[in-house]
Amino acid sequence: MSAFDKVKSFAVGAKVKIVGLGVTAMGLVASVSAGNITDGISPVITDVTELLPLMLALVIAALPIIVALAVIGFLLGLFDGILGKIKL
Repeated sequence: MSAFDKVKSFAVGAKVKIVGLGVTAMGLVASVSAGNITDGISPVITDVTELLPLMLALVIAALPIIVALAVIGFLLGLFDGILGKIKL
């Protein structure tokens, strides 16, 4: 049996598996209704929207610290660069 025949037989087997999976998925989709999907998603969306104001408060609380560290880092780098160029 050549390598081509081995690849060909593997591809045929894979196609059968893919078609079988597709048929099974189509059967499952037919049994699902939109009412069940929205009942499961609505609480998740509600919980996420309740978390957003808390995340906004966290960002607002951390922003002054981040800006202060950025300014201090910039000034230290600037003075380090200036003093590094001076030869005493």
